[in-house]
Amino acid sequence: ELSIDLYSLTNRAFVIYEQKKKTKGVLDYDDMIIKAESLSKIPEVKKYLSEKYSYIMIDEFQDTDHLQYSIFMSFLENLSKGNLFVVGDEKQSIYMFRGAEPEVFGKTKEEISLAAEGLSIVLPHSFRLFPAIAQFVNETFGVLLSNKSGNYSEVEYNDFICAKELTEPGSVNLLISEGKDQSNEAKLIAGMIRKIINETQKNSKCSDVL
Repeated sequence: ELSIDLYSLTNRAFVIYEQKKKTKGVLDYDDMIIKAESLSKIPEVKKYLSEKYSYIMIDEFQDTDHLQYSIFMSFLENLSKGNLFVVGDEKQSIYMFRGAEPEVFGKTKEEISLAAEGLSIVLPHSFRLFPAIAQFVNETFGVLLSNKSGNYSEVEYNDFICAKELTEPGSVNLLISEGKDQSNEAKLIAGMIRKIINETQKNSKCSDVL
């Protein structure tokens, strides 16, 4: 009964929300994507976009979903021209930002490789991670993501190559939060940052703790 009530309430809220948008003549982010996808299927629009853009580059491609994929594929003629260049971190797609889907990244990568002898370039060098942290990440997630059929392995894992000097300091601390309250995690992290600052030079700032 509770599920039915929640569904009914959500549906009523959605109807009111749609009415308000029509009254004010506005679109939200999802509307813009949906409308853009519909427009990209119109032959005149498709032809115009195909002729206007000789090359397409899409950054942060790990945040792409199937609807967005459909938009650019419609006027790229399924990559027959070999004019698509994408940049992104496939591993980040597992966060599904705004509904992004990991399989879109993998599918596009395969299609680029097949179309016009496309090329995939892997950039594993990290200029942010310290050596100790890079080693920890590689040894831990190299195991967790080794089996593509597992719960944590939607994408293939590639080791980081640390671009910093091996003498650079760095360490890994594990903080275990009890309970399901997310504020406990925030308090643990804030407490650790305060501890690090107190134990180092007095002129240390929060921005120095990475």
